[in-house]
Amino acid sequence: MADRHIVGDTVRIGNTFKVDDVNTDPTTVTLVVTDPSGNTEGTYTYAGSTITKTSTGIYYKDLAVDEDGVWEFKWTATGTVADTATGTFTVYLADTDDIDVLSLAEAKAAVGLAQSNT
Repeated sequence: MADRHIVGDTVRIGNTFKVDDVNTDPTTVTLVVTDPSGNTEGTYTYAGSTITKTSTGIYYKDLAVDEDGVWEFKWTATGTVADTATGTFTVYLADTDDIDVLSLAEAKAAVGLAQSNT
């Protein structure tokens, strides 16, 4: 998850389940997502139609993120594949292209200080 995620984005959380390097469908698939405040954002299941399967062993969840910070997730598979996979992704308040930064000269002018003022 190398993308830069911004509050309000939809983040795709994916996982591939394998047995002996062969994509394999588990009997059950569960995803638990925890927000930066430590709250469980949601517990999602394939059986509950809140996780999408794209092909054998490949699953994902699209999640709208509403808080900046480090999000955690844990995939759990049981049955034909017994596996867990964990990870994190970071969400930022704004894209760096959206942040206005003043130069020192602009900041001094904005608050009425002389440019020579140190």
